[in-house]
Amino acid sequence: MPPTLTQLAEMAGVHPSHLLRAFRQQYHLTPGEFVRRLRIEEACRRLRSGQSTPLSVLALDLGFSDQSHFIRIFRSIVGVTPGAYRKMHPV
Repeated sequence: MPPTLTQLAEMAGVHPSHLLRAFRQQYHLTPGEFVRRLRIEEACRRLRSGQSTPLSVLALDLGFSDQSHFIRIFRSIVGVTPGAYRKMHPV
């Protein structure tokens, strides 16, 4: 589980709202959105690798609460479902 915004702010020695504002100015994303994008990038890499890992296992491996949440976030970022993405990138 990644650290919370409050934990990150404590590590950086700043208030959580300051960290959030600075992060958004720098990356144009919230820390949560940034972490979700990193998870989806890793999902894309694994799906392109030819591994036949079930999507439910992949979702849990990447820290999503369940397969439906993973599919919903994947589609919102990539534009297609993980299953369709896997078919588009055969090995």
